[in-house]
Amino acid sequence: MSSEELKNQNNKEKEEEPLKPDPVEVKTARNVIQSFRKTFSLIKLYPPENPSVEKSVDLFSEVIIGFLDEYKELTVKVGEFNFSYKGEIAFQDEEKRKSLPFLFYRDGVRELSFHKGLYKEELHDFFEIINKVSDLPSEETDIVNSLWEKDFVHIRYFAIDEFLNSDIGEAGEEIGPFDRMGFSKGLLKMTPKDEELYKESLALGIHPGKEKGEGEFEGEPGESLGPATQVPTIKKDEIPEIESMLSSSRQTVPLNELVALLFEFLFFEERSEQFSTLIDVIS
Repeated sequence: MSSEELKNQNNKEKEEEPLKPDPVEVKTARNVIQSFRKTFSLIKLYPPENPSVEKSVDLFSEVIIGFLDEYKELTVKVGEFNFSYKGEIAFQDEEKRKSLPFLFYRDGVRELSFHKGLYKEELHDFFEIINKVSDLPSEETDIVNSLWEKDFVHIRYFAIDEFLNSDIGEAGEEIGPFDRMGFSKGLLKMTPKDEELYKESLALGIHPGKEKGEGEFEGEPGESLGPATQVPTIKKDEIPEIESMLSSSRQTVPLNELVALLFEFLFFEERSEQFSTLIDVIS
């Protein structure tokens, strides 16, 4: 291999190698993220109206705005228990109950980014949101929705679309006979009870839709009829018997009506001395 070819190969290998982050930039970013964690910890110690809260956020504002003035953007990767910057772990806390990374991670946030132009009011609102969310039970939190509602200009986030917490945090609740993933895709799994109900519906003559045939419900040509319309037609020789059954069910013995009326009187009667009189009538 000639010296020219060797030189070209070396240049190509250098181009293919990923650029290593600037150590100074990484160190500065780590300091910003550590300041972020310290500010949040301090906020948890005091009520929102305490002057220390506003002062701590102001100090963090100076730190992160200074970073953004030089590097334009701070993109933080969110792990289950850590924050990282350009592949380098900047902060780690594996105590789930108070872990700041886990607060974002459990609701699906995988990346936070802060951009040049960020101002203190945005950071105050941002800390107010995460402080409020951190005080809620895990099943009631939705930090993604809270950030979306605030619609920050210089604070952005990336969250996965379909986030299931079956592998982290508390176990998800059962949602009845439906399979969680199947339900989201329109696929339902029938339980033994569902199958029994389906068999009973078949026994009652409710069948899956079929093409219109002779003597069936009149609809559009070629229309497929659903289960609600697929019932057997009453035969003419069955009509008298059905009418007789209906007529009999509508007739009530007069004495039964009288007894029912007297019991209603007893129910609404407030004078106890009248009870014996009404009971004598009934007996």
